[in-house]
Amino acid sequence: MHNNISEMGADLIDPVMVEVHDKISRQEAGVIGSIHEEIRREVPEERAGVYAGMIKEIMGGLDQRSSIRLRCANSGGMSNSSSSDKAKYKEQAMFMRMKRLSAHVSGSVQKTGYRARVIDFATMLGLKGVVENLEDGRVKITAEGDPDKLKWFEEAINIHDNLIQVSSIEREYSEPRGDFSKFYKLVEKGETDSRLDTAASLLNNLIGAVNNLNNNLGGKMDVMIGLQTETIDLQKETIDLQKETIDLQKETIDLQKETLNSQENLLQEVRESRKDLTGYLEQRFEKLESQVAEMRAAMMAKGII
Repeated sequence: MHNNISEMGADLIDPVMVEVHDKISRQEAGVIGSIHEEIRREVPEERAGVYAGMIKEIMGGLDQRSSIRLRCANSGGMSNSSSSDKAKYKEQAMFMRMKRLSAHVSGSVQKTGYRARVIDFATMLGLKGVVENLEDGRVKITAEGDPDKLKWFEEAINIHDNLIQVSSIEREYSEPRGDFSKFYKLVEKGETDSRLDTAASLLNNLIGAVNNLNNNLGGKMDVMIGLQTETIDLQKETIDLQKETIDLQKETIDLQKETLNSQENLLQEVRESRKDLTGYLEQRFEKLESQVAEMRAAMMAKGII
């Protein structure tokens, strides 16, 4: 849904709507008038002129495919007739907004599931059209719908994965034709059988590859189990070695404690020895001093000094 068109767009549409009202009955004018504003909101500004021209064609009966013929109901059937005409008018307005995308896709896009992916995207976006393989290896896509959704679709079909690799997309936009009722895949005669044969061949190759992988894995598993057993034994040896190391560390700590105790005892003995030596030396010094004093006194008495 678009926002309200600008005054320029309204100026293009409103005079034509006045012409419409002049050409139809009062009851039909009521139907048109009830959705006039709604239609104005749905038409983008850049297409207002086209919209006005198409209304003129409709009223003049110039385009039989997209014409709108409003008929009044008999008395008592006015409600049902108005609802039906309103729905047709709204559907016509939606068709006026649509675009047609024609795209030629190159790359690794055939026999890769590309068309199925295209259909998924188109279905999600509510588009209508067809996708088909071309003899030159390309894929042709024709889609009709809302312009914004077509832009999203254009981005979505540019696929790059393990199987699908789109290299380029040639695109062209034009007016819609309304010749599709849904989005589908065009399948050539014999294509399904060929794809089944290809699928069977690929499945056979896949089974062989899986079997080879299982065989290789079996041998590798035996090697892995052997390595795991050796690793477990090595871990056990490492644990035993760690236990021995811990015991040795405990013995070392005990030895260090004994050494510290021995050092403490030796220091205590040295301290006591120093005390004894100091006492002995002090006694000797006192005795020597006494003897020196006596010798000096004797020498003084004899007049020697």
